[in-house]
Amino acid sequence: MKKFLIILLIFAAAIFIFSRSKDLIIKSLVAGYLSEVTGTKVDIGSFSFNIPLQSVTIRGLKIHNPKGFSPAIMADLPHIAVECDLFALFAHKVHLPHLDIELKEFLLEKDKEGGLNVDSLKIARKNHDAKDKKSAHPPSALRIDLLNLQIGRVVSKDYQPQKPLIKVYEVNLKKSYRNITGAKQLLLVVVTQSMRQAGIKGAQIYGVYALSGVAALPVAVTLRVVGRDAVQQDIDMKIEALYELSLKVLDELGDIKKQNRAAYAITANIRGTEVTARLKEVSAGVTRLTVAARKYLLPRHEIASGALYEILEELNAVK
Repeated sequence: MKKFLIILLIFAAAIFIFSRSKDLIIKSLVAGYLSEVTGTKVDIGSFSFNIPLQSVTIRGLKIHNPKGFSPAIMADLPHIAVECDLFALFAHKVHLPHLDIELKEFLLEKDKEGGLNVDSLKIARKNHDAKDKKSAHPPSALRIDLLNLQIGRVVSKDYQPQKPLIKVYEVNLKKSYRNITGAKQLLLVVVTQSMRQAGIKGAQIYGVYALSGVAALPVAVTLRVVGRDAVQQDIDMKIEALYELSLKVLDELGDIKKQNRAAYAITANIRGTEVTARLKEVSAGVTRLTVAARKYLLPRHEIASGALYEILEELNAVK
């Protein structure tokens, strides 16, 4: 009887350890595999595998910029929900009947030589499939029946030739795809759809995507516009300090043309676009920052958003 209880306790402990460690093990394997496919660093915040429900929840997945670019996060995916077919694993296949991906922010970066960060990814190489077939450890067969992709914001940073040009596109795009066969196809969908929202053309990765054979379902796109030429944000910072910070950022992005400290207004020229920042104290320690942009009298909302984005980034850096 005593021996039976010992065996029972060991068995229970083994089950407990497995239940606590399986998610950590699988999380490490998934992050490693995605790093191999993309050719850049991938982090995962949390990973939860519900065996009875055959579902997976991934939170805080971040794909870093490839080598040669700024040490920033290229893709921020806060939530991924997966419906999986466990029986397919016995045939050494990965079958996902349903996959939901939320992409909060995607960074498109162009270096001083004009190279795009996405074109430096492993999936952008046309001979990538051939190398996989020759690999000693080729990827398992993957099939996704239905992919629902949601893209919140696309940030475009162009460091060519001197001062950076930053644009922000609040796209709130929702689109569905079917019959995706492979992790490479999946990543190509996420990357190229983000690029199209920013109007990036002529990239090498488009040609790779065109050959991937992904079938898209009807599109549902919603574009949220804060204003025709302006964006606004209330910031927990005294107006004098925020004015100095805004002046510094706009000077880095372009050339300061006017500054009025009494009225808390700054005008700068960023790549031929007139950008105006106005600050107003709304309460003690809280300042409302409004950034507007026009070029040849036409609204340039994306440049206004880009300038505000950089000011907020600088604000986070100094905190």
